[in-house]
Amino acid sequence: MKSAFRNFDANFVQLALNLAVLFFLVQVTFSPSSWPNDSLNQEQQSKSFSKPLQRSELSVDTQNESLSHFDYNIGSGLQSTPLGAAAYADIGYSQLLWGKKQPGGFQYGYLRPATKLQTSVLVNRAEFYVDFYPISIFGISAGTSITARNTDLYTGVNCTTTECKGVLSRQWIKTKLTLGYTNFYFVGSVKFENLKHSSQNSFVDDMNILISQPKGDQTAILDITLGYQWSDRILTGIHRSTVKTNRSHQQNQLLDFYTAYQSQGWKYLGGVGLYQSTITPLSPTAYFLVQWLGKPSLALK
Repeated sequence: MKSAFRNFDANFVQLALNLAVLFFLVQVTFSPSSWPNDSLNQEQQSKSFSKPLQRSELSVDTQNESLSHFDYNIGSGLQSTPLGAAAYADIGYSQLLWGKKQPGGFQYGYLRPATKLQTSVLVNRAEFYVDFYPISIFGISAGTSITARNTDLYTGVNCTTTECKGVLSRQWIKTKLTLGYTNFYFVGSVKFENLKHSSQNSFVDDMNILISQPKGDQTAILDITLGYQWSDRILTGIHRSTVKTNRSHQQNQLLDFYTAYQSQGWKYLGGVGLYQSTITPLSPTAYFLVQWLGKPSLALK
């Protein structure tokens, strides 16, 4: 057990170091003096949209977005394995720290405190978090949430021996890097969570569908996305996610292919892939998400 714990820590320490080196190389490679004549393309989240950045756009005198404003978006989604569905509303306050956000540009930084409410009727979550992006392509987020659960419907979980209901609190920190070149894009993120449950028994993590140790556990999440943007409205990509728990030594993995479409403030995303975890055998999975951006934040689009 101790050896596994040491390997767990070593793997993620190495991952953090690799991301730090990658970020340094990106800063050198994508500095203005080394840009080729091709375009640079970014992504807001692991499955969002952007406009290619041409060198000539850096000098275009376009109207800058407000230095600070409230932003909001709503969405919903469902997936087959693990079975789940939810709707959410997210409202934040975007504060520009430096630079100027222009169409296709990335040379600016921002701060965004936000609140997110999510519900599937039987599982309800309230979350507060802060995004700090010293430059729009790289940032750190931290947050806390509380979840009230009243269901026993978790894929692969025996809720007679594992606590599936009750109140679960979660504190987390996340770092994210977004890169683009011509129509290709890359998004990588690492997230660490600390979980606590009101029960003295082992409990299920309703977000990652893994069983955690009594009283609390820690979770590490690695997400990597590689994709291609076909137009201003359509993109496709491949996504890989790995989740590992610290104390209970469980994990899950997801590999999926997705297509996303954007039109008039609406975003639609569907994907298919393979899912496997400590408690769920290798299974096909499919999902669909829809999002409406009522007023966009300063995050990359």
